[in-house]
Amino acid sequence: MSEKDPLIRRLAEANPVTLEEVEGESRSPGARDLLARLTRGDRPDLWSPRRGHRRARRVAVGSALLVVIVALGLVLRGGGSSPATASEELRRAAAVAASRAPSTETGEYLFSKIRADQLTIFDHGDQAWSVVQQTVQQAWIAADGSGRIRSVFGEVRFLGARDRERWEATGSQEFPSGVSDKVFPAGALVYEDLPSLPTDVGELTQLLQQRTAAEEPPMDVSVFIRVGELLARSDASPELRAALFRVAAQLPGVELAADATDPIGRPGTAVAMTYSDSGARVRVLMFFDEQTSELLAQQRILLERASWVDAEPGTPLRFVAYLEAGRTDSTHGLPPPG
Repeated sequence: MSEKDPLIRRLAEANPVTLEEVEGESRSPGARDLLARLTRGDRPDLWSPRRGHRRARRVAVGSALLVVIVALGLVLRGGGSSPATASEELRRAAAVAASRAPSTETGEYLFSKIRADQLTIFDHGDQAWSVVQQTVQQAWIAADGSGRIRSVFGEVRFLGARDRERWEATGSQEFPSGVSDKVFPAGALVYEDLPSLPTDVGELTQLLQQRTAAEEPPMDVSVFIRVGELLARSDASPELRAALFRVAAQLPGVELAADATDPIGRPGTAVAMTYSDSGARVRVLMFFDEQTSELLAQQRILLERASWVDAEPGTPLRFVAYLEAGRTDSTHGLPPPG
């Protein structure tokens, strides 16, 4: 606030309290309490007819003007600070991640459990169609690439009538159902050795760019998605997790999302990037818990009509919610709670 502002100047002339005396008080507990009392209507009686009311009146008016100035400070300063940006939130998450103790879990197998809605596009030329299927998957993967994957397939749904009609016209293909439980030999599954990844932000960014250069989304979006996948790993060190958040913080186009509830209803912080997928804008989001820095979910949302799916703008196309992660000693064991 500037004393050159006519309103502030007039308030300052009438108020016996100077602006210097109240500088910084807009964030004090007393100021917030007074502002709350004024806004809900239970303000003190400023015109009490007790003896000495002229003196009381003068002090009360000064107090009221002080509260007005404080209230203006709250409005103009946005509650004491400007709205956070995505980069700021990601850097805060990096600091939280760096402060956490490293995992002490041991076990041959890296375990993870996810819940997903997966969009699959079936290309039949002019009759291409898409479908979404729910899946809950548990995975046990060893460093040699052996392990087990158990999938429970759920509901299948078409996002529009056109896709259902095309599915019927092309033979009504069957979808996975029930439970799939498979054991894999060494080398069959992908296991990335996280301790080998650099924790320098520049080096890590360059490495992720190299590894995602051939992927379909633009490079920065691919790096953003890959950051989320690595943050979901329970064996990522605090230093690596902090570096991953900092990589995301410096990506051009990353923004803070308004909806901070993940696809299965858990509250958190959401950051996003937008790109064009075969002519239609799509938004990818990453949800994390700001208190723990734990990754909650990733999601993709359609922002405009597309030729490859019969869905309205705003329709969620895909999500992965991370439910459990840890280490176990066998392909049938579960990590300890928490």
